[in-house]
Amino acid sequence: MPNLSSSTEASAIEEAYSDEIRELFKVLFTNLIDSPGSDQQSAAKFAAGLNRAKRARDLALAAIATASAQTRALRRPKQGRKKMASR
Repeated sequence: MPNLSSSTEASAIEEAYSDEIRELFKVLFTNLIDSPGSDQQSAAKFAAGLNRAKRARDLALAAIATASAQTRALRRPKQGRKKMASR
């Protein structure tokens, strides 16, 4: 059964990532208007921001995946211990 909490969290992370990309684009666009001739510098800053946003998204998704796996492991019955005790 999928973990609804992690699904909700993953959706929120993806939404936040999309919002960040929109903001980065707005900054890029504004910089191109305000500082003509600095296209390469503006593009480099956009690319750096994009890479950081991707990294943050990936780390956040990995964190909730790890938390979900730990939660599932805690819910599993400990069958191995019962077998050893009956010997």
